[in-house]
Amino acid sequence: MPFLFRLSPLLMLALFSSLGCGGAPADVGAVTGLVTLDNAPLASALVEFHSLDSADVGIARTGDDGRFTMMYVRDVQGAKVGKYRVRITTYVPGNNEVDPPLPPKPERLPSKYTGQDSELEAEVKPGENDFTFPLDSNGEVVQPVEET
Repeated sequence: MPFLFRLSPLLMLALFSSLGCGGAPADVGAVTGLVTLDNAPLASALVEFHSLDSADVGIARTGDDGRFTMMYVRDVQGAKVGKYRVRITTYVPGNNEVDPPLPPKPERLPSKYTGQDSELEAEVKPGENDFTFPLDSNGEVVQPVEET
């Protein structure tokens, strides 16, 4: 009998180990990428993937090197498999609730990348997806209107 009590925790550990850690759902692909502006890495840009087929939205921010990693949900990288309109913006709203107040950071990108009609698209497939968005500064830059 004592042998069974010693064996039981080992069996439980084996059972839970065989169940796995969850991981990403089968319909989610890993999404990483690089954003450049006029051939230089674009730091601190917000990258949004808006699904063309559903309400799904993926969001990431570029690092100093212009690279980003999209998160699907907490601890799961990526986005659902499908086609997306991609919007990229450098605009950051101001914050009057802090002391000293933070002014807004203006948009640096032309509206051809930032608006609902962005010309950027991406298709997320199962597995690894690495996108490059080489942006140029040619075009009209439209500043968002601050809400008061």
